[in-house]
Amino acid sequence: MQARLVTQGMVRPVVVIVVACCAVLVGLGLFFHGQDDGLPVDHAVYGLVYRNFVGERGLLQAMLVPTEPVLLVIVVAMVVITTVLRRRRRRKISGVAALAAQYGWQLVEYDVEMPRQFRGDPFCYGDNRTAQHILRGTYRGYEMAAFEYAFVSEAEFNDETKRSTHFHSVVTLSTPRARPFLQVRRENLRSRLRGMVGVHDLRLGSDGFDRAFLVETENDRFAYDVLHPRMMEWMLADQRTKEQPFRFEGDRLVLWRGGTLRPEWIVPTLDLACDILDRVPGSVWVRYGS
Repeated sequence: MQARLVTQGMVRPVVVIVVACCAVLVGLGLFFHGQDDGLPVDHAVYGLVYRNFVGERGLLQAMLVPTEPVLLVIVVAMVVITTVLRRRRRRKISGVAALAAQYGWQLVEYDVEMPRQFRGDPFCYGDNRTAQHILRGTYRGYEMAAFEYAFVSEAEFNDETKRSTHFHSVVTLSTPRARPFLQVRRENLRSRLRGMVGVHDLRLGSDGFDRAFLVETENDRFAYDVLHPRMMEWMLADQRTKEQPFRFEGDRLVLWRGGTLRPEWIVPTLDLACDILDRVPGSVWVRYGS
């Protein structure tokens, strides 16, 4: 009877511990979301565990103090999440390497100069801008590059400076000649608000296209020539263009998305970029080349 009472009395604490574990795992998952590569994990562990829970005491002492049993849960969760992130990073690296071998592309692990070649989204924010896991070569007759872009931002929170690492995936194709800046992306509430405060949104005369896409350019004539009626018709019919922004910048066509580089994203995005360039009239490169 006594043993049964002890078992029943332990039910509630066990449930509390399980719920606490789940909450901690979810919180840490959100904390590390989108930061599976490039984040100094040791610093994050220090900031989240040592500073907030251990303080000036030793880690072993803090773990053994019964008033803070959640620390043990956090440490275990940190180990689990760090292990998962490292495995995900290894899968990404092996996937990129496999693409390089399959298509005969060059693989460069790191380049701090490459982001300086671009001036539009997402290359105009933060510090410590770097390109990593860089693929270079040719695809469907175009010179291509694919890479993961990372930058660091800072924000003040409770009199402390929080540094966050942000990641984007980028694909570029070289074009025959340089041309004016032209960016096309899906129209949304944010872009409509930008238009209300004076950001130039070119209207091309197609109600369906103008409602679906935001067009920003430094040369209206160039935009009209690239986004001709057949191009607009194709973009409205192809779901890929509604989900993937693109930009003509310098002598490149640039496509990007938020988040770390996924090998399975690269080739389909290259196909979309090639489909866009294939539909640009050849006269555009002569008329607007420099």
